[in-house]
Parts: sequence; structure tokens; C-alpha cells
Amino acid sequence: TKHSFYTINKQTGELLTLNGLFKDDADYVSVLSDYIKTEMTRLNNEEGGMFWVEDDEFTEGFKGIKKDQNF
Repeated sequence: TKHSFYTINKQTGELLTLNGLFKDDADYVSVLSDYIKTEMTRLNNEEGGMFWVEDDEFTEGFKGIKKDQNF
């Protein structure tokens, strides 16, 4: 199954991108990736979540978002 997501400004019809929400020199990929990883770890500890944060012998952990990540 493949899911495609689009975020559109309903007033202008413009397709919004994650990159377009930040200043040109902003390091949004690292900041958002770190936040997501922190939340995954917190949920694993507090609520018994099942997020793969780190690599192990069976799974590949969360590496971060892509520069052109859908949202």
C-alpha cells in the first residue's frame, strides 16, 4: 500500500512543502528529526510504545526525516 499526502493552502491552492515553511538557512531537518526521536523515546518509556529508535540486529532505527518529507 502506498499513501500520498499533500498539504495545500486552501485559499490559494498552492502546494505547501516542509522546506517552504522555514527560512532558507534553517536546519529544520535536524531539529524536527531530534524532536521526533525524543518523542518516540518518551512514548516508549512512558506508554510502552513500540518505536524503533535505535538499530538492533533485527530492525533499522529512526534515522530522521527527509528534506522533502511529506507532512
